[in-house]
Amino acid sequence: MAMKHSTVGDLQVHSVVVLELDFAFSKGKLLNLDFVDNEQYQFIDTPAEVYSTDDHGNLVIQLKLMPLTSGKIYIKCLASTTDGKQVRSFSIPLRIKDSNGLIPEINTVSKSRINLPVKGSY
Repeated sequence: MAMKHSTVGDLQVHSVVVLELDFAFSKGKLLNLDFVDNEQYQFIDTPAEVYSTDDHGNLVIQLKLMPLTSGKIYIKCLASTTDGKQVRSFSIPLRIKDSNGLIPEINTVSKSRINLPVKGSY
């Protein structure tokens, strides 16, 4: 089960964004999609729970959502076949601009490197 995504609209806080998910799977399969609730965004339209692939195994879904915070957010989803034989989780990162059109910088802490022994040297 492969998935590509793209966005339509300005990735800015409190602006509607259309997230397009493009799944490639077996033809005629039913998929359950469970999206993780998150306080960083809200869905404009509630996504359906079950979707069906077409005769070529493709499934395209458009979701409307509104980012509520700026910075990097993740849209998380669990996709599974209705028979339970295949399960896959997806985490879709989006970089959201603030009301001034800027993406906040992420402060990172540098960590010291830990050297592990090479196999066979201990």
